[in-house]
Amino acid sequence: MNDLLLGGQTAVVTGAGSGLGRASAYALAQAGARLVLLDRDAAALGEISKDLGSAAACHVVDVTDASAVDTAFADIPVCDILVNSAGIEGPRGGLEICAPADLRRVMDINLFGGLNCIQAAVPKMKAAGKGAIVNIASTAGLVGSARLGAYGVSKAAVVSMTRSLAISLAPSGIRVNAVCPGSIDSPMFDRTLDAASAEADRAHMISIHPLGRLGQPEEVAQAVVYLASPASSYCTGVMLPVDGGRLA
Repeated sequence: MNDLLLGGQTAVVTGAGSGLGRASAYALAQAGARLVLLDRDAAALGEISKDLGSAAACHVVDVTDASAVDTAFADIPVCDILVNSAGIEGPRGGLEICAPADLRRVMDINLFGGLNCIQAAVPKMKAAGKGAIVNIASTAGLVGSARLGAYGVSKAAVVSMTRSLAISLAPSGIRVNAVCPGSIDSPMFDRTLDAASAEADRAHMISIHPLGRLGQPEEVAQAVVYLASPASSYCTGVMLPVDGGRLA
């Protein structure tokens, strides 16, 4: 499976301090990639930097700040792979009760934060004549969500962005795909549970996945590595569910 090896390639990972971004960073490092890690949490970046050592360079960046993103990318000479993992879950409940400010905040991070990084990375990829962009979307972006309305809308936008960019960037040799996780055992998932009945809510979420369990961040990370690697060289515009059969 040499096509899954990423030796000599530089991967930029956003939201690398925790959750799926952190798991993706470790998986990409194991595949041989050099890493540039972006997160707004300096302490979290410090922890992962200790683990990965010289294989990772770290930048404390808020991806919603386009100027800060551009400054960070100015220090990155090569970007072969971009993994957009920075994101938040937003408020519980349907859009009919979502405050506009809350929706804007979710969209700013989940959609525009990723787009800021894409716009900074694409010139470097075009100069190289190749590149791979992997966005972290969600099954909530593929079906309606009354549970997390704002989150679902933001991830549906990520899905549409991924498809549009896959078409527009294909002539430049840049592939754009997305991983669509289902319910993943993570702090973000825990924050989405009903505080009044968290255990019952967790059990319900497990029950709607045919494999009968929550996914693990490492399982999502392996899908990221696949879409970032030459093993998926004929894949672009793909929305890859990692969801325990939820959408089957």
